[in-house]
Formats: sequence, structure tokens, C-alpha cells
Amino acid sequence: MVTSDSQHTSAYTVFSSDKYQQLLGESKVSLEDWVQRELNVDPDQDCLPYSLRQDYFTWAVYGHFLASTGRHMDVATVCSVLLDALVNKHQQILALLALLQMLVQHLPPCSVPWLVGHLDSITGSAEYAGKVSCQTAIVSVTRFVGQLPAYLWLVNTLTDTPTSQHVAALVNTLEQSLAVYVSESSYLPCQLTLHITQCVLTLQSCGTEDDLLCNLILHPLLAVSILVHWTTITSVLHASGVKGDNSVFAAYFSTVAWTEKCIETQAFCPCIAPTWLCGAALFSLGLRGQGNMKAVTGVLCQSSADQEVLAAYSELSLLFLAAAYTHTEMEKQCLTDVQMSLTSIMATHHYILVSLADMDLLETRVASHGARTFRKTALVQCVADMQLSEARHMFDTSPSTLTSAIQTYNQVCRQFEDTARNQAISLLHLSKCAQFLKNMLNSVSLESLQSVDQTDLSSAGPDFHHLVLSRLKARRK
Repeated sequence: MVTSDSQHTSAYTVFSSDKYQQLLGESKVSLEDWVQRELNVDPDQDCLPYSLRQDYFTWAVYGHFLASTGRHMDVATVCSVLLDALVNKHQQILALLALLQMLVQHLPPCSVPWLVGHLDSITGSAEYAGKVSCQTAIVSVTRFVGQLPAYLWLVNTLTDTPTSQHVAALVNTLEQSLAVYVSESSYLPCQLTLHITQCVLTLQSCGTEDDLLCNLILHPLLAVSILVHWTTITSVLHASGVKGDNSVFAAYFSTVAWTEKCIETQAFCPCIAPTWLCGAALFSLGLRGQGNMKAVTGVLCQSSADQEVLAAYSELSLLFLAAAYTHTEMEKQCLTDVQMSLTSIMATHHYILVSLADMDLLETRVASHGARTFRKTALVQCVADMQLSEARHMFDTSPSTLTSAIQTYNQVCRQFEDTARNQAISLLHLSKCAQFLKNMLNSVSLESLQSVDQTDLSSAGPDFHHLVLSRLKARRK
């Protein structure tokens, strides 16, 4: 650690002397310890000016840690140590950041990019075994990496040609790390979305195959993120000279144009491929303004609405509501609008409830940990908040929806009993849902009652089972 109250020239004389270089070369201090000591230097007491400290850091890494044959250290390892140290230090040393920015330019080509491998090592580390600690570490890294070259998401160096293996490595990280720990219900924060988008733009300008980049940029997590932050993303695309005829981003421009046409005409226009992207675009448009949500709901409640579009929109809406159980800072009015939209769609298209009660493939690729945990809870809440007349009509018209509602309620009750999760689910909330379902069982047609499995009723509670049996016996009399 180079710090003293003496003059700058005295410190530099010591640092550059043959004796000091020899002693440092023989030092057994680890890279981790050395970095931590340098991070603890008080800038006000640091006797080295910024330029000399950069020289010192550069020599220490290249001339000592990487040059020492007995340490078996490579550039990727050094980059990981520096990144972890800088992420965990509230007051960053600019010279150390500059060193990391220089080092990453010397990373060797690899099938698994260093940045992706670093994030994967956090999720697989015993040190971060807990969900909270792992999430904190992943979020901290992703907030910091915006200061590093964007291409690191896919390759270590721009001289390396991206392959399907590189894309597969990033997709795995998107689904196993970023979706679970960084996703805001079903989409990434704006700055992180921008950074990955910039990665695609950079590699496209370097001649990477468009089909390869399309496979990446249309991953559901990135797609929903780009559409939610479309106002910002489109500004960056236009500034980069990207227009609607760009083969990598063409699907976004055409899908956004389709949503605008639907809203303008208040009609569900023939959708374009991929259809799930149309659902994501409508969901994103609804989030960007209160007036949009009402217009979007009106379009989707039409009989001509495509089932895949409805499924994608409904799933993303449900995940948004589910995330509110752990993200209490979410805007209440927005949550109310999304819930009203989803209940209106379920009341119009009854099969949506049955579809949402089952596992959705989109969820496993975009949902945050909180959204996955409380997805079923949010669904039961939506059903319980429906108008009684609408719910009765849905259950009588499509008896399978009543079965789905009771089965989902049973799953939420079992989740409530799990002490690790029940803090976000109140007993009052469950009681309200239970009373709603009992009211429905007491008012739906007998034909609908007969379609409900007796095992499901028993699981819901003896009062549910007794209520149905009483109604069925009364009919026989």
C-alpha cells in the first residue's frame, strides 16, 4: 500500500527504487489482500497522484501477480478479483477501475465469456447460498458492469467471433441469474437492458451474423425488457443509425407499429410473428401510461383476440402483480390498473384462468424469484376481486375454471403454511379468497358443482366439502 505524509516525489522515489521493486516481488501477499489494502487508502492521505498510482497498479498486476509463475494466475482471475472488490467498495478508487477497464481488453478468447462466467460463479458459490445474499451480489455486479465494455456479455474480445455456444452461455445466465435475481417481475432495469442492447449493436457493427444476434435479442427476458424501456431504447437505436429495416431489430419496430395500429383503430389487427412478442408489446404499452392500459384492455377483450397474444399478455400481467408481494415500492395505481385489466380479460376469455393456473413456459424464462413465488397467490387474488356476476358466469359457462380456482387456492394455502414464505401472505387475504369461493360454490349451477373433484374440495377444507354436499343433497330431495 503506497501512502504517506511525505512529498509525492519521495513516495515515487521509493516506489520506483530497485530495492522496493525487489521486496514487492518477493512478497507473499495475495492479490485479494493487496486489492483490499489499496481500496482502504484514504484519498486525502494518498501521496501518489492519480497518474503515478495508475503506473503503480499496472506494474503490480502485470509485473508482479501475472508475471509470477508460482501463482498460477490469469487475466480472468485478476479481473474477477478486481470486479468483486470494486463492487463491494462504496468509495471506488478510480485508478483501480481504470486498471480493470484495461485488463478486460486483454482477456483471451473463451467459449464462456468472463463476465458471464463470473455471474455464474456467484449463483453456484456456497458463499452466496442464500437467496438474499446471492441477489445482493448479482444486483451489485450488474449495476457496476455498465462501466465496462458492453461486448463482454457475449465475447471476451472483439477479435473473437461469437458462436452459438457464446449465445447459449449468455442465455443460461439470463435465465438462471438475471431473471431470478435482477428482473423486476419479468423485465430487467433500464440501464442493464441498454448495456446488453449496446453489446448486440457493437457486435453487429463488427460483422457478427444477424441470425445469431436475433436469437439472442429475441430471448423473452430481453424482449420484454426492451419493449418496457422502448422509449429509451429506441433513442439509442436511432442514435446508432438503426432503423426499422435493420434485420436484428426489425421485429421490434414492426411489433410496436402493430400495437400502435391496434390502439389507434381500437381493433385487434391480424398479429405478426412471433405472436407472443405482440402480447409483450401490449403489456409494455399498458405500463407506460394509465390511458394506454384501458385502451389495451379494450382491444384484448374483443372476440378476435389471438390466444397466444392473450396468453403472453396475461402471464406478464400476473407476474407483475406477483412481484408486488416482495417489491412493496411498486406504484399502487399501476398495480390496480394491471389487475383490473387481467380480471376483465379473464371474465371475457374464460380459458385464460385455466391457462394461468398451469405452469407457463414464459415464466421460467423471465420471472423474478418473487414473481415465481407469489404467482399463484396473485392469481387467486385476481379471481377473488372479480365482480360476483362475472365470476358466476365464468364458472357456469366454463366449469373447468372453477376447478382451476379451487386447485390454485389449495396451492396458496399450502404455501401459507410454509414458514419461509408466509410473511407476504396474510391470513386476512386467504380468508377473503376463501369466502369468495364459498359464495361461488353456493351460487353456481349444480352442473358446475358436480364437475369439481371431491379431493380438491376436501383439500380446501371441510367447510367447502360440506357446503357442496349440502347443495347436492338438497337437489336430490
